[in-house]
Amino acid sequence: ISYTTIEGTKISTKIKINCYAGSYAEKFAKENGFKYSIIRHENHTNFQIRKKESYLKRGAHITMCSECGEWHVDGYSPKLVLEKVPGFKATKTTANAVRLEWQEPFYADGFIVYRYNRSTKKLSRIARVKGTSYVDTELTPGTTYKYAIRAYVLDEGTEVLSSTYPTVVTSTNPAAVNFKLTAGSNIATLKWSKTNGATGYKAYYKASANGKWIGLTTTKGTSYTKKGLVKGRTYWFTVKAYRTVNGKTYNGKFVTMSVKVK
Repeated sequence: ISYTTIEGTKISTKIKINCYAGSYAEKFAKENGFKYSIIRHENHTNFQIRKKESYLKRGAHITMCSECGEWHVDGYSPKLVLEKVPGFKATKTTANAVRLEWQEPFYADGFIVYRYNRSTKKLSRIARVKGTSYVDTELTPGTTYKYAIRAYVLDEGTEVLSSTYPTVVTSTNPAAVNFKLTAGSNIATLKWSKTNGATGYKAYYKASANGKWIGLTTTKGTSYTKKGLVKGRTYWFTVKAYRTVNGKTYNGKFVTMSVKVK
């Protein structure tokens, strides 16, 4: 049996020490070769550190126990009420995805992202996030989506959510337009099918591969004929679907086709 001497006292290193994580007892065991096991601290006392109390309401504080280092709600308030997450917005959209961003309240352990479910007519939890952004994928092109977010802290393992939460309404972009392009006598005709969720369509053309796009029309229809073209010359055309939601325009990707005028 080996011994460690502390102030003249012999203690067997075969003794197992039960201690709190981060405590002096754990440090002592590691430094002196004792076996030890971590126990959960049930009776938190000696609260010495207040954590970001200015972000909490009704006098509730998140505090750290000086013995085990665990954060929890102190005994001065029966209920923890968190403020709503600031700066919540959609920053980028594609035909199949929406990127959401927000600012981080100092108190948050993480965030819960919600999306409105049209079937249940309720907000449904879709992600639990540690950072300040989230990309929702596999969405339907040309569709409106509503999101919400709540901050949370863990109170001794229990998830405590902010009581109020901001929402944002956004849309995915329309899908790319597949169109047909034919040439006639000094004309070129574009025809396409309707695109899901499109408010309308914008047609463009240019007279060279590296030239600048020139707008032809903005229309809710599904065809357009460009007249007055030069016989024997090649022109490039495209059609782009767009969608307007709450005053904001969402543009779809586009494909380019060329044709030689007869």
